[in-house]
Amino acid sequence: MKPFDLERAKAGDPVVDESGDEYRFILHEPDALASHRVILFNTTTKTFSKCFEDGKTLNKYHPRLFMKPVKKTVYVNFYSDGSAAYHETEKRALECANHHAFASAVLVEIEL
Repeated sequence: MKPFDLERAKAGDPVVDESGDEYRFILHEPDALASHRVILFNTTTKTFSKCFEDGKTLNKYHPRLFMKPVKKTVYVNFYSDGSAAYHETEKRALECANHHAFASAVLVEIEL
C-alpha cells in the first residue's frame, strides 16, 4: 500500500486502513494536539477518526492509514530489446506497435 499522504488526502484521494476500511478527509488543524491534527470519516463504520499528520493513529484496531491504491487499465506493447510502452487504448497500442514488438496491446492493470 502507498504511504499516507496528507496533501493527497486533503485533495480528496481515498484513504484506507490496514483492515480495508475506507476514509474521507474532513479536517486538518496544525495547531491541535499532534495525535488529533487530522480528522477523517470512516465510510465503512460511519464514525470519525483522528490521526497524526503521517497517518499513524492511537487506535489499536486500525493503527495506520494508507492511500488507497488507484488502479488503471492500460494496453502494453512488449519489445524484443526488453522495453515496453503502455497506451490508454488498444487502438493506440496497435497503431504504435512496430516490427520489434513480440506482444502488442496486452491488457494490464497497473496501480498508480
